[in-house]
Amino acid sequence: MKIYILLIFVLIASVSYGQAGSVIMPGNTLKITAENDTLWVLKNAQLLKSITIAKQFEVAKERIILFEKKIDLLESQTKEKDDLSNILKKDRDFYKAKWDSSEKDLTKALDFSKSQARKAKIYKSLMMVGVPLAFILGAIIF
Repeated sequence: MKIYILLIFVLIASVSYGQAGSVIMPGNTLKITAENDTLWVLKNAQLLKSITIAKQFEVAKERIILFEKKIDLLESQTKEKDDLSNILKKDRDFYKAKWDSSEKDLTKALDFSKSQARKAKIYKSLMMVGVPLAFILGAIIF
């Protein structure tokens, strides 16, 4: 705002030192060249419009900075979630392998116990037949 006030004072000073007034049509600007400097004469509406555009530009810059911060935050959160996901996948694979190996061990143990039960049943049957038979044979022989 201070720059615009300074610009207005410079324009007034340059116009009052022998510059001839000229008509500015709506929507147009006038370029005044004084030696090495160039000044632009603007209407009040044009000045207000340029101030509004400058403020909008500042707001847009702030929003860009805010969005860049949000992007960085989301990227870091995504990286953390990916790391956690990888850890959980490793844990899942480890426990799945443990589950499969314990299931195989249980299957082997069940097969072994079935075969042991079958053998025990055969031995029991042989004992039930063999002991009385041996007793009878022993009684007959002696």
